[in-house]
Amino acid sequence: MLDAASSKNVTVTKFSPNGIVCVDVTTPQAPRNVVAMIDNSGADPATAKIAGSVDSGAVSSLLCPAGSDAEIATVGGTAGALKPFYVTFN
Repeated sequence: MLDAASSKNVTVTKFSPNGIVCVDVTTPQAPRNVVAMIDNSGADPATAKIAGSVDSGAVSSLLCPAGSDAEIATVGGTAGALKPFYVTFN
């Protein structure tokens, strides 16, 4: 799931087949912004979508475990589905 060789200061706290990925950013400061993009080599950019949030209200404890800093949601067609993506936190 996580490309450890290409990742820094991030761990996945939970992921589900319906396209929700919960992330913990392990830097001392909490992230203020997330930029996410579908990996076009592994998903059709015409039908795949992605959204991310670092807002504590959006990173719901119902979906993400405590300590998660961000929630990323991917969609294939009209339903949530895990799709490969890249993400950067500021």
